[in-house]
Amino acid sequence: MQRDQGIGISVVFSAAEPASAFTLLPPGEIATFPARLDGILVADGAVNCNVITELDMRLADAPITFQIQDSQISSFHCPGTAMREFLERAFALPHARRVGELGFGTNQTRPAFVAHRSHMNERRPGLHIGFGQHNQPLSVVGYDARIHIDVITTDATIHFDDGRPSR
Repeated sequence: MQRDQGIGISVVFSAAEPASAFTLLPPGEIATFPARLDGILVADGAVNCNVITELDMRLADAPITFQIQDSQISSFHCPGTAMREFLERAFALPHARRVGELGFGTNQTRPAFVAHRSHMNERRPGLHIGFGQHNQPLSVVGYDARIHIDVITTDATIHFDDGRPSR
């Protein structure tokens, strides 16, 4: 399928067992585990992660481009030195390059990305992909990761297999 400027994500979903439930407030996210994800993602919003860091997580001045093949990062380009070094260390961990989540932010009251690591960033309207740890039972996915890194877009067009783009 042809994609705008060669940038796009192809996603395949499959039914899975329900995971144990928990809630983070304020609400504003729909997230799932995609069976397969391929394409190019330009994260220009922010990064969220489950590790403590003092980095400014906003990406407006230094977007990160990810090439994803068979639900794994095959390469990434990050112009920010400190963020690149952080991601290189993180993605060296076992299973950290695997797609563990496909999420959509839905909370329209989030006016701007915040500098610190925060679930508030992934709640903003838009698309995000989480690498590393997933929210599925091991019987479904078969791996655990010590890290989870969400990369968040400010705007995205999603192309479905039938060729229809959705914003």
